[in-house]
Amino acid sequence: MHIGIDYKGIWVAGTRYKLKDVVKYGGGLWICSTAHSAGAASLRQDESNWTEWVPGFEYEAEWS
Repeated sequence: MHIGIDYKGIWVAGTRYKLKDVVKYGGGLWICSTAHSAGAASLRQDESNWTEWVPGFEYEAEWS
């Protein structure tokens, strides 16, 4: 763990985030660049407050 970085789990609307909070959204991890309350319906709509920290990959359907 790095000092000041706090993993919060999956991004949730209506949550208060502080600088350096890290959330999972889709397949990637995003780090908060501006303290704020997430009022948008998705992180993509709230993206001005976030920076993609670790790009990810996520399947959209079942593998067969």
